[in-house]
Amino acid sequence: LKQISRLTYGRPKKFVEKVNRYSPETITLAGGPQPTIYGTYFLYHSNFDLAVVSEGESAILDILGLIKTGKKKSEILSEIRKKAENNSIHNLLYRSDGSIKMSKREKFEIDTKKIPEYPEIEKKTRVHVIIDSLGCPYGNCSFCVHSKFYEYSKRSPELVVGEIKSMLKKGIGLFRLAGSCPQMEHVLKISEKILREGLNIRYSMFASTLRQNKERDCFSEHVEIYKTLLKAGLRAVFFGAESGNDCVNRDVFNKGRANKDLIYTAMILRKASQLTGINVDIGLSYIYPLPTLGRFELEEVYKDNMIWQKK
Repeated sequence: LKQISRLTYGRPKKFVEKVNRYSPETITLAGGPQPTIYGTYFLYHSNFDLAVVSEGESAILDILGLIKTGKKKSEILSEIRKKAENNSIHNLLYRSDGSIKMSKREKFEIDTKKIPEYPEIEKKTRVHVIIDSLGCPYGNCSFCVHSKFYEYSKRSPELVVGEIKSMLKKGIGLFRLAGSCPQMEHVLKISEKILREGLNIRYSMFASTLRQNKERDCFSEHVEIYKTLLKAGLRAVFFGAESGNDCVNRDVFNKGRANKDLIYTAMILRKASQLTGINVDIGLSYIYPLPTLGRFELEEVYKDNMIWQKK
């Protein structure tokens, strides 16, 4: 565990050590995948005062409210500990009498997601990341933490489009859908509502590659879906290709998708782009270097990755 902590969050640990040395009254709070994955071990192997697991917005708001009282660090941490032990602060890792504890884990309801206020909008880059879904409907990739954070859930199209409209009033028209692997039917419903509302926006999204249906030809159906998305403002799609080597994706990453699926999906996007006259960019992400299980050389994987330059 010490080795894991050094590899996965070594730099934050060093940073906190300096904060504790030069600003001992500063309360340090960690978030992100490490506390969620490692739980109480995270605080055992770091010098953070507190950590939030999974969705931490509610806990952070409670903690900031106590910090604003201006009390000493020890007094604030004492009050935080009491609230955590009474389960009035959820999803919190904290220290108590030499041990590490976690308050009640609260399941996050996606439709309760707060919309950012952006009080200093003039200083903001005019791009807004919007939550359309959380988790992943597949959830079996060996390298991914999304299934450790959330069960797959979809935010209602009405709330998504409502948030888009609130951002348009602030002068923001560029959006990124944050879902790591949204179901196409859900993004279609969001896009259809954008079109019905007559909103003029541009957005990008992550997506999973589509498989060919062995029982019936779905190519034209998928093209129609992407045509609607493009008309609603889609301009870039990012795919987790992970590797151009099918053996790596199958045996190392448990990806559940093959190169032929990616080619099929790219053909769908190209056709939808041609029919609408709307350009769409495709981004592919690769994991490299990667475990080889002693079965193939990294140079071989690299060549398989680069073959996409010719497609």
